[in-house]
Amino acid sequence: MKGEVDYWLEKLRQERWILHLGGRDSLRPEWMAAHFAWQDCADVAIIRDEQSAVAYRTPADYRTDVLAPECVTWVYGDDKSAAWVLRAVLSLPRPGSPAEPRNLIPAPPACRIPLDGRTPVSIRPLRPN
Repeated sequence: MKGEVDYWLEKLRQERWILHLGGRDSLRPEWMAAHFAWQDCADVAIIRDEQSAVAYRTPADYRTDVLAPECVTWVYGDDKSAAWVLRAVLSLPRPGSPAEPRNLIPAPPACRIPLDGRTPVSIRPLRPN
């Protein structure tokens, strides 16, 4: 399973997603999240461990907290493996395409990382090779 997760994390890196790591211990992150900002939305994946992950698309602008969305147009996971969640979010249709998810729903609790769980946090772009 680890190899499959690494494969999809490499895909995120190649597509230049932003990586977030956090939790109470900076040496042992409790969670990892990645997001890709489009013009008016963001795709986000949150991995708590290899068997607990969620991905979603949320309307977004420069003021939006993508790690605590109020609503989403697509969500997948929470009880899914990290590999399946990463595969799903990377397979989403581009915004503006006919197949783009558009139904706005309240964001499930799994789509949020509480503010008190974000310190310390490192945010860095994933660099291409």
